[in-house]
Formats: sequence, structure tokens, C-alpha cells
Amino acid sequence: MNRFLFRAAFVFLPWFAASLLQIVWFGPLGRLENLPWGLTFGFGWFLAGETFGYTRPVDFFGFLAWPLFVCVLLYRLSGIIWRNLGETRWQSVLFVFALSLFVVAPFHDETRAWYDHLPLFVKILDRVFD
Repeated sequence: MNRFLFRAAFVFLPWFAASLLQIVWFGPLGRLENLPWGLTFGFGWFLAGETFGYTRPVDFFGFLAWPLFVCVLLYRLSGIIWRNLGETRWQSVLFVFALSLFVVAPFHDETRAWYDHLPLFVKILDRVFD
């Protein structure tokens, strides 16, 4: 794997899992949402909204600035991992990273589930722009 693909996957896959996974239909499983990355991308929006109320600047922060910050942070982290770890170690990190993409739960619009109280990115997006 070359450096560009490694870094692109390290940024794009979590963003996809947090924001776009819910629109993909997975046959009998239905739509899914990723819990760790949804929580990571939704945490900044939740924290700002609970502190300052959900206003336009907070929505801008939560919808654009916070996800961009997380993506830049992941990009920087991927460069550190690529440079400082040997090939077997970064493959191990990538394996654990890939496992985090499979921690999913069914996406429900109407029903209440045990994870509905978590500040997941798409759940906050639905509440704010509904």
C-alpha cells in the first residue's frame, strides 16, 4: 500500500462511516450507523450545542468545522503512523482501525434503541435540521 492510499483511507473511511453510512441499504440488515466514528464526529457538535445552545454558529461548527478538524487530525495521525511505525506495526494499526468501522448498530428513525442517547453525528444532524 502506498502512502497516499493509506492516508486517504485513514481520513475518508471514518468520515464515510460517521456521515454517509446511514444512507446505504445493506439488504436484510437495513441501514446501519457506526458508533465509534459517529460519536467522534458528533461529539464536538454535541458539546458546543449543550454549552451554547443550537444556534447558527454552533451548527456551522458542528456540521463543518468539527468534522474538518477531526479529518485533519486523522490525516496528521496517519502521517505519524506511516513515518514512525514499521510496516507490520502500521498494518496492525490499520487492522484495529478497520475493526472500528464494523462496530455498527441498526439505524432507526422512529424506534428507541439503547444507543439513541449517544451524540452520534447523524442523530444530531437529524434533530437540528429537521
